Order: sequence, then structure tokens, then C-alpha cells
Amino acid sequence: MSAPEDLTTLTDAELQTWCEDAIHSDAVMCHSQWAKQYRDEVDRLYAECRRRERGIYQRAWNAVVRDQGHTSLVQPVTVPGA
Repeated sequence: MSAPEDLTTLTDAELQTWCEDAIHSDAVMCHSQWAKQYRDEVDRLYAECRRRERGIYQRAWNAVVRDQGHTSLVQPVTVPGA
């Protein structure tokens, strides 16, 4: 399922949730015939996270990694200007 077309309407929490879903789906589908579709969705969400500069994508990544039982792939979140 794709995030709304206009990502600017999402709150930071909603954007993070969409990112978590997209990151997980992309990982699951990475070697399938639909891999590009999932990668494109992650790229689109990542671009909006970068535009906001609040560490949203990294928090989403960390949440997905932790959900899968890993800790070594989790990175600290740094927010510019914080």
C-alpha cells in the first residue's frame, strides 16, 4: 500500500509509520519482481524525511531493525540544529 501522494500533509508521526511499513516491505520484497516499486516508495518517503530534517527516517529504520530483533544495525539519530 502506498503512502498518500502529498506527503507534506502527514504529521511527523504518520510519516514515520509510513516509512517503517515501507522499509519493512522493501526488505521483504527486495528480490521479487516488485522490488523496484517498493524501492521507489522508500525513496519517495526518504526524500520527504530529508526535507523535514528531523531524523524521522532514521527513527523509522531503527524501529524496523529493533522489531526484527537486531540491535547492532541501529544508529543514533542526530537532528541538525538540535
